[in-house]
Amino acid sequence: MSHHRVLTSQSTASASTFAGLRKFIAEKSITRVLAFVHIASHGLAAAGCAGFGKGGECDSLNQVDVDQCVSCVQENRDMVVGVKVRLAADITDNGRNEEEAYRRALQAARKAEVPLMVHHAISTIPITKSVDGLSCPGDLAAGDLYTHTFHGYPSSILDPKTWTIPDTVWDAKNRGVLFDVGHGQGSFNWTVLEKCAAAGFWPDTISTDLHCDNLQGPAYDLPTVMTKLLHVGMPFVEVVRAVTVTPARALGISDRVGILAPGREADITILKLESCDVWLEDSAGQRRRVQQRVVPVAVFKGGELFQTCQPPSPWPNEEKAKYLASQWHRQVARDLEMPKFSSD
Repeated sequence: MSHHRVLTSQSTASASTFAGLRKFIAEKSITRVLAFVHIASHGLAAAGCAGFGKGGECDSLNQVDVDQCVSCVQENRDMVVGVKVRLAADITDNGRNEEEAYRRALQAARKAEVPLMVHHAISTIPITKSVDGLSCPGDLAAGDLYTHTFHGYPSSILDPKTWTIPDTVWDAKNRGVLFDVGHGQGSFNWTVLEKCAAAGFWPDTISTDLHCDNLQGPAYDLPTVMTKLLHVGMPFVEVVRAVTVTPARALGISDRVGILAPGREADITILKLESCDVWLEDSAGQRRRVQQRVVPVAVFKGGELFQTCQPPSPWPNEEKAKYLASQWHRQVARDLEMPKFSSD
């Protein structure tokens, strides 16, 4: 399963960045560590994962250097699997730098011959292709990744007026752009997912975007995110494919992992489907009653059995759901009624 690999946005500023990544993270980690290199030289590590109105990594185009990014990719081919850019007005000098940052990220990915992963939310870059400007995912190519696919903020792939998916998005999917869940804390919306599911629009890859702020909800872990896709009707075999075969192909490591076969690395997760009756929240505190969940039974890494599969606790977490409900008003695609809780 893809949760055996850690994908992280790293700085492109100097060779010492990746030397540090190797020495202090990759070489000490049981988990396989791979990286998407951020187009901004200082990456998220320096700029921070900016909140609303606080600025971010592409506020200055001096930090968005195509040649530096390409060099970093070329010097670290064994660990780097792509280029990353975040498209959001709030982190690009209120949108003034956003189109140019996107253009440079596209250039770097093409020159380095690796995929581009794009975060696209509350952005000045339109979904629908304009005559003379860039669009997202309109300018992405086969093999590029569009992550946080099911968020409900402005720049959602779901048109909140018509509840339909624009042709630009369908066209991108049909030409091979990969749509990734990237659940995170703010990037998963039940309403958006359900409307997309009803239209037959499924993610190609399922990922957590796991970090310290969503370990206790709303993402929890990869089996929980898989559970959410299963709940809206994604066939279980496709859910499994989206955490194994497709991510391995997207990262360029399908010759080693992704399927069980002689000569492949024995990274194996044994899962079971278990009955439950819980309310699972999304990133806006909206909840759905889930009655079947994906549960890990055993994990092997390189053929070695790990004795403990640690379940998330608490699961689910109503207090976190109530906290997230403060974001409900910011969603352009959302349930008709604000989330309600039994303790209110």
